[in-house]
Amino acid sequence: MVVDIDIRTRPEAERCGPRSDHTSDSAVVVTSLDLDLDVVRIRATGEVRVLDEDEFDLHQVRYSYRAEVIDAARASADWLAAALADREPFTGAYRRWLG
Repeated sequence: MVVDIDIRTRPEAERCGPRSDHTSDSAVVVTSLDLDLDVVRIRATGEVRVLDEDEFDLHQVRYSYRAEVIDAARASADWLAAALADREPFTGAYRRWLG
């Protein structure tokens, strides 16, 4: 079993007009972009790795990532790698879905 975490941009919500069911509520679209940077821990060995750094570097140029997006992604990957190596960072709440 592997813990695999995608590094993404912060979710952003945007109102985009009336909902299709014709209620008075507005529809909301939530977007978040996968930055092609992943942190994994292989449970059998405990090995923790940050994957696809080369792809992340390539996409920084190709898609003109802002400096704050790059910095936040790297900081998140570093924090998650340390957390996965040191402890169970998600308090085991996901275990019911793995069963």
